Amino acid sequence: MKMKDKLKFLQIDTSNENYLFIKLVNKDIQKHILIKEKRCHMKELVPSIQKLLESENLVLTDLDFIALNEGPGSWTGLRIGFSTVKTFWQVTKVKVIFYSNFELLRNKYQTDTGVFLVKSSNDKYYYQVLNKGEMYGQNIISKQELEDFYIDLPRYFFEEHGIEADNLLIQKFNNNEFPDVNIAEPIYIVEGVIFN
Repeated sequence: MKMKDKLKFLQIDTSNENYLFIKLVNKDIQKHILIKEKRCHMKELVPSIQKLLESENLVLTDLDFIALNEGPGSWTGLRIGFSTVKTFWQVTKVKVIFYSNFELLRNKYQTDTGVFLVKSSNDKYYYQVLNKGEMYGQNIISKQELEDFYIDLPRYFFEEHGIEADNLLIQKFNNNEFPDVNIAEPIYIVEGVIFN
């Protein structure tokens, strides 16, 4: 039996202001909620989590872990996700794993070299440049600027939700990658400034 078939976890993504994604994995059963509505996180996050858990007769303490997308992305969405998960952790002490959109891309393409791009707004992208795992930069770039930007490195785009995360999350769980939730902060990038 695969490790995935034994675990129960919740994956939460509030990083995009245009949608909310929550997935529940209950051993071999997977259910998700995707709400494509701008800035719906405050109103929809907790009721959606409750709906998913109730559909499987689970409560938060039944979960092996909660995984939260730490960004980069929407300032408000990320803050709502972090506040919610930190509250869950304080009340239940459920284990929490954080993952980034950049990690999802690296995991999907099984590479640590390239320009990893996550759609922002106004024809801009959050970017991370890695060469054999070494960070060359992380910030925001316009679609125009991309034409001449590290043209010798491959580009990997993440514009919509849907990149499979289960293997990455389970690997983090198996490696005991549970950071201190009290001090955890989202990755938030504004042109020229990176908050983490």
